[in-house]
Amino acid sequence: AVYNYYNYSWLARIRKVIQRELFYWLTISNFLYIIVLLILAGVSIAMLTGNNGILTQANKAKVEQSNAAVKESISLAYNEWQIEVSTGTAETFLQFIESKGYIKEGTTDILDVEKLTGSKQALGNGEDTDVYKIKEQDGNYILSYYDTENKEEQLWSVPVSTESSGSNISYNDELKTLKPGDYVIYDTGVAETGEVICRVLYDANSEYGLQIITDDCIKENGEYLPIFLGGDDYAALESYNNAIKTLNEKAMKYLNENIALDARCVGTNPKNKEAESEEFAEYEGKKYPVKAEDKNYETDYDMLNKLNILNIEVPYWLASRYTEYGRVYFVNGIICYIRMVGQEMEAIYKIEEGYSIKNTVINALRPVFTLRGDLKIVSGDGKSEGTAYRFN
Repeated sequence: AVYNYYNYSWLARIRKVIQRELFYWLTISNFLYIIVLLILAGVSIAMLTGNNGILTQANKAKVEQSNAAVKESISLAYNEWQIEVSTGTAETFLQFIESKGYIKEGTTDILDVEKLTGSKQALGNGEDTDVYKIKEQDGNYILSYYDTENKEEQLWSVPVSTESSGSNISYNDELKTLKPGDYVIYDTGVAETGEVICRVLYDANSEYGLQIITDDCIKENGEYLPIFLGGDDYAALESYNNAIKTLNEKAMKYLNENIALDARCVGTNPKNKEAESEEFAEYEGKKYPVKAEDKNYETDYDMLNKLNILNIEVPYWLASRYTEYGRVYFVNGIICYIRMVGQEMEAIYKIEEGYSIKNTVINALRPVFTLRGDLKIVSGDGKSEGTAYRFN
């Protein structure tokens, strides 16, 4: 009995020691487990809500997408209004967008984003806050977004002075009667080309002056003049970066100073043909040695479309750049184009992580001429090709 008692007592003590140690280990392991869970929870929350978190980035993307859609739509509306100005409208830009239904009813400056962009956006759906406003301030039309705390972020601005300002050229009363779409005979002064039929693109009352565009692309000796852009090796890069200058120089060959003051390639800025982006293209934080895209073509493009003279027999260049970023032949890179009408754009230059792909693209030339202000109309009424205006 003594033996059994001591044997039982010894086993009980061992069991208590084991239970105590097990309790300590379980307590420590559970504590460590809770710490690990807290760390993981913190990491997950940071991934979701931090500056670079998923939710933060998703919200940022929605904001950028909404802002971009509204900016693009208001820019298109502005270009459309400028075309209306060139044809004699007396409306201001604010009156124009209101007449289009882009201003919310009962307000004077809050944009109806869904009507403006054609679809519902993530932002701009509020009444007094979370709204986009367009206003005239300090000589500019300004587009701003007002967040839920009514903080303003300016997104877009153009000078009010551009509306119906007219050019610096003084036109006689005869020339002021010409309207967009009228037919005009233009003598290029180049023997291989001779006289060409043109159409009035902008009238004398526009801010661009009286500008005409060839009704067809330039021909020499009866054949369309091919204009090459692109090339091999370094030439392709230089050709893309200098394309606007190159195309304008090609157009200048057909400048007859007895009739016109200037010549440019269609698609350039109609007020300043040399205007172009001086920035270099950037993608995912990396800058490339190619000039960034521009929107200069939009004014000419919209006017040509309105006059129903955009598409003609052959494809032709629009002197304006376009860049595309992303996957190029399964490699991240950038593709560079010069815009064109009449066929799908072909890349002139491509850069892909350390090497480039070059290409040569051929299109025709459609020049635009700014007429002198002292010309006299000697015949024609401008209503058809056969009765085109002719100048002395």
